[in-house]
Amino acid sequence: MSGSALSGSIATAAADYAIRKEKNRHVRLTDPKNDHLFHIVNEELIESHGNRYEFRHKAIWACDLLLPKGADEAINFIHRAIQTKVVPPTEHWAFVARGVDVASDPHRIAFFIAQFGYGQFIPPVGEMKSSNKKSVTNTPISSPEIAGSSTAASASLSTIPFEAWLQEESKNDAALRIVENPDKPAVWIERPNLCRGRYVSKGKKLMSAKFLKEEWTTMTPMKLRELNDCMYKTNCTGIKYVAIGNNCQDFAKGLFELIP
Repeated sequence: MSGSALSGSIATAAADYAIRKEKNRHVRLTDPKNDHLFHIVNEELIESHGNRYEFRHKAIWACDLLLPKGADEAINFIHRAIQTKVVPPTEHWAFVARGVDVASDPHRIAFFIAQFGYGQFIPPVGEMKSSNKKSVTNTPISSPEIAGSSTAASASLSTIPFEAWLQEESKNDAALRIVENPDKPAVWIERPNLCRGRYVSKGKKLMSAKFLKEEWTTMTPMKLRELNDCMYKTNCTGIKYVAIGNNCQDFAKGLFELIP
């Protein structure tokens, strides 16, 4: 395959990948009745929930990565792997912290979810945009216009905001929020190592309902603002997402190790 042909194949694969990625962002996996318990972490939410939850445990959850499909994409992956001697990741990782309601109900829990993905850029903490000030429920919708346009899909993906999520009460919904490939809705524990491979959710069903200490690593207790600020302090900050060298795994591992 010539260089120009390979470049064309890569461009086509990238457009196809962007379209499928955008479609999957709107696939419903979580329980609709829990939508009011899902929040984007921003100033408004920190003001209303900032002192409610104290996060005491951390983990890395993983799922199957949505990968480009077809021969051309495979050639691209192999080509890059040969050049860098690094195989691109096949799993998506997300940092998750478990918090308890210290304000009113110690039996009420919440999950802080931070992940880094294709089309995102992590700004330094001092440059966080103020435009995203309202808490928005992530209600998936159909998007036929985007689905039929590689330009629209690519443009949308290039401006995906970098932000954490807060899922109250439902551990299963917290797990399903990170699913990259709707055809493989399974989420497992990557860290701590003791529980690597144990499922949190599989087939959209919760597999680990109870709190088990071995599934988490104890962390320095933090409130929402302090925890949210930490995700802007990893080595991934200030560098655009790339599949090799600055990806979801680099971010999740970096944040996991950064928080004592």
